Amino acid sequence: MTYHPTAMKPSALHRGPWQVTSSRFAWMVALGLLVTTSAVQAQGDRRADSAEEPPPWESGGDVPAAASAEASADVDLSVGDRADAASDGTDSVPAMDDVADGGGSDDGGAFLAAGKVGGIASFNGLDPFVQVGVELGWLFGGTNRQIAAMLQVEYAVPPASGQVTEDGFDPERVPGGSYKWELTQKELVFQPTFMYRLTFLSDTIIPYAGIGPRLYLLETVVNADANGERIGDTFERSTKFGVGVPLGAELALGPGGLFAELLFQWGPFKHDTTGETHLAGGTFFLGYRALL
Repeated sequence: MTYHPTAMKPSALHRGPWQVTSSRFAWMVALGLLVTTSAVQAQGDRRADSAEEPPPWESGGDVPAAASAEASADVDLSVGDRADAASDGTDSVPAMDDVADGGGSDDGGAFLAAGKVGGIASFNGLDPFVQVGVELGWLFGGTNRQIAAMLQVEYAVPPASGQVTEDGFDPERVPGGSYKWELTQKELVFQPTFMYRLTFLSDTIIPYAGIGPRLYLLETVVNADANGERIGDTFERSTKFGVGVPLGAELALGPGGLFAELLFQWGPFKHDTTGETHLAGGTFFLGYRALL
């Protein structure tokens, strides 16, 4: 028997197949819900297990690369923070440069300035007198503060006096045949000096020695009187060259040190009123030398 599609009624065409399909669809939906529920439950269990389980590196396993890099960054950061703290003066750990050079001893250059006062004892017949001086110079870096160059400027006015009795003059040149004289010699001295400090012997007391040429700017003034009658004053000026050798020791105090120094000097000297003589003498100085 042959059925033509157009001869069938819609109700007859859809009743049987629709009933079968609805039943199967219901079973399929139920099965899908069951599978979905099981999958959700399993995923939740896995998340709970992973939250409770410690990382492998905490239980003795291998450290992942990312964790290792993060740990290195933490270490580097702590070292950097420590270096910053040390630079701010809040950390007592010395810098590596200080440890390497034995605790950060200062070996840099320094400006040198000093003032001194002492007494000059001339070896040419002049009387002892007060002498004052100043020093300006530079202490060279990289020499363990041993070598310095400086300019010393000193001033003194040593006097001399005496009496002369003239014989063989007829008539006498001066009343009574004798006269008294007084000599005042003004000395302004410049001495560039190279100094060597024995810093390797002690940190507290530092001996030193120096040498340098001396430039003397001299003025000699002589006045005299005979039997109370004043004789005219005599002036002479000259420039002479000599040499000076300072020897001394510094006692560390503050930014520099107190020092005691014995200066030996010599130079040729000749004026009409004095004749040919020399500028030899010794001066004992006390002063303070600052390193700035």
